[in-house]
Order: sequence, then C-alpha cells, then structure tokens
Amino acid sequence: MAIDFPNSPLNGDTYSVGGKTWQYDGSNWTLKAITTTIPNGSVDAAQLASNAVTSDKIASGAVTSDKLASGIGVLTVCTSATRPASPFSGQPIFETDTNQFSIWNGSVWLPVGVRPPLAPTSLSAVPSSTSVAISFTAGSSPISAVSNYEYRLSTNGGSTFGSWTALSPADSTSPITISGLSMGTAYVAQLRGVNEVGSGIASANVSFTTSTEISVQYLVVAGGGGGAYNGGGGGAGGYRNATSGEVTGGGGAAESALTMTPGTYTVTIGAGDPSYAGTGRGSNSVFGSITSTGGGSGGGDVGSNVFLPGQSGGSGGGGGNTSFGGGGAGLRVTNPIQGNNGSGSSNGGGGGAGSAGSGGSGGSGHASSISGSAVTRAVGGAGSGGASGAANTGNGGGGNQANQWGGTGGSGVVIVRYLTSAASGLTITGGTKTTSGSYTVHTFNSSTSFVIA
Repeated sequence: MAIDFPNSPLNGDTYSVGGKTWQYDGSNWTLKAITTTIPNGSVDAAQLASNAVTSDKIASGAVTSDKLASGIGVLTVCTSATRPASPFSGQPIFETDTNQFSIWNGSVWLPVGVRPPLAPTSLSAVPSSTSVAISFTAGSSPISAVSNYEYRLSTNGGSTFGSWTALSPADSTSPITISGLSMGTAYVAQLRGVNEVGSGIASANVSFTTSTEISVQYLVVAGGGGGAYNGGGGGAGGYRNATSGEVTGGGGAAESALTMTPGTYTVTIGAGDPSYAGTGRGSNSVFGSITSTGGGSGGGDVGSNVFLPGQSGGSGGGGGNTSFGGGGAGLRVTNPIQGNNGSGSSNGGGGGAGSAGSGGSGGSGHASSISGSAVTRAVGGAGSGGASGAANTGNGGGGNQANQWGGTGGSGVVIVRYLTSAASGLTITGGTKTTSGSYTVHTFNSSTSFVIA
C-alpha cells in the first residue's frame, strides 16, 4: 500500500507512519533513523526478521547486549581479558588470544569446541650440570587433553628466545626435563602445552643456571696389611668416605663430596700385603684426588729372634708373639686419621678402622651403606689363626703362632655414587654400574678409570 505523504510540505517537515519517520528536504521525503530508546530485552527474533533492527541502530549503539531478548545471540570478538562485563544468557564470544569460542550460561563462560591449552603457571626449575627439571601447574585444556609440551630458551636474560622445541619423547606431566644444556650457563625458559588443536599460550619466564660440576660421594678403602710370621695380625686398610651419616677411619668426621667436571679420573685398588714376617703393608687405594693408605703389617720374627713392629699405614699392625717377647705397636696415618693402632701386646690383633685390636682380636671396622645394601668394613687381622682378609674389604690378615705364616691382607675397594638426576645428559662409565634408590653407584674391584663425558 502506498504511503500518502502530506501535500505541499515545507522544508524540514516530518511525517510518521507504521513506526517509521520521514523528513522533507525541500524536494524529497527521506527516511530518518529510529532514535527512540529500545527497552531492555525487546529486540527479539521477530524484529530481526522484519528488519526493525537496522544497521543505523547498531552503529549508533542503540542495540546493546542487554537489549537483546533471551536466546538472541550476536557474536562478540574480544580477548580473555575483555569479555563482556554484563553478558546475557546465551551470548557467544570468540577470544582472539586463546582461539576459544565460549557461551555465557548465566553464571560462567562455557568453552565451545576444542582450543589450545592455556599457559602453564607456577614454574620452578631444578638445574643440574647439563639439564633442568621444570615443575609447573598445567593450564586449562578443556575437551582435548595436553599431549606434549614445548619449550624455548634464552641465554641473554629473556631479551630474545630460540625457536620452540617439542619434548621428545613426548611428556605431558610435571615436571618435564630439558636436556643438552651447557654447563655453568644462565638460562630463561618458557613452556607451552600442545593438544590436538595446536600449541597453546606461553608461560611466564623461569630462570635458572646450570652447575659446573657433579657432586660425587665416595668410599675409598686401601689394601689391608698382612699377618706376621710368628707374630700379630695385620692392620686394616685406610678408610675414607664422603657419605652423609658415615664416619671416616679412626673416628674422624665424614669428608665433603667431590665436585667433578667431565674428564677421566684415576681409580687404583690397593692390594693386600702378602706378608713375609711383617715386613710390608697393604697398598694405597686412590680415587681422583683422594688417597687412602694401606694397612700396616703385623710385627713378628724373621729369624734369630729379630722383632719387627707393625708398619705405618691406614692402621698399624699387631705386635709379635709372646714366644719372641712381643712386638711394638703399629702406626697409623693421622692426617687425615684413617685407622687405629694395633696392640703392642703379645698376640696383638691388627688395628681396624674403628678401634685397636688387642689380646688376639682384630680391631673393628666401619660399616658404610654408600653402595646401597652392601656393607664394607676395614677390619684388623686377628692376632692368631693365620686367615687371610677377604678381597675388596681392606681387612688385615691374621697373625699366627710360632713357626707359622700369617694371612694375606684383603685388597681394597672404591665405591662412587651420585644422584642419577644430577647426571642427566652426561655419560659416566667405570667399574660395575648399578642403581640404588635415587642414586647411581659405581663399584671398583680393580684399577681402572672413572670417566665423565
């Protein structure tokens, strides 16, 4: 039906009909934009279908989210930080920083479909010499779980970063380990999760510095002294260690662990003294810069009533048999203290790492759990009986009665351990390699090398 405009209008006259207003410009009637206030919730599907909501109204800001009736959605493009402050139920949004579609259900934003993971938070780093373990709290990844993490590193304080690198093999749980780092280097790292959509948002920076060494604990036991002919038992091999809760030979305090950079370190296992009438001693054992001194031989008779004292070493050897008047006390190394003197009395036992022997008994030794369940005791040889010390214990050989040979001292042992996690990225070889709890253990029963590469 045609609109019946007034005849002979003046310039600027208006005419309203059917909810619309026209204005005469001197020659033509022009439709004017609707400027009346739109009540909240009054814009419904029927108005949209009838074109009652025009582009002019939308451009003028007259159509806002609270004007829309329930169930009427206009997609809002925003970021996760600029979501609508007063959304209506059913309002959809798309976040440009997270690539996430969400809908307001009246109380919370519900994700629609799959999005990349949000940033991990609460990062903390525990570095070793060539790797770092980074703990974190995973960012939200609704519908599609995180399948892996990527990292990137900076060596200039975070000014610039290298390219993103995916963990291989994939690792989707905290903590993750980054290997192949340079020793003694300051790093800044970032993490981001990955799911089936792609890579997520980068975390905040976490800083750390790799160490320049590996802390290595050790147990070094020298060879034991031999028992004398017609004399006392041999002394125990010297005993040194750097194990928390342990003590060194002679009751000294535990030593500090070694800090070792990659390289080749000498390992020497001291032999036990085969003993001929108390003239020798066990050989030294060596690990890197640590030397443990061999045990002294027992004092005895070499013929024609000649009496020899126990020799100096980790522990002194025992005195001679009463048939020949007894021998002098053995000696021990005192810096560091490595063992006790043997008894100078008749049939004196060799000194052990823990105490002196007397009256035919060997001195006690110290036990160490550095190798896990194994126990090593550097024990002095008994004053009589002639038994040899067991191999790789540092025990002294037993002395014997008149006209009898004493026993041979036991060979030494070197045991090294370190936290397995601290050696990530390194290749460490030498001896018999095993694991004990969180530690890696190397046991050396013969002379060789300990190699860190």
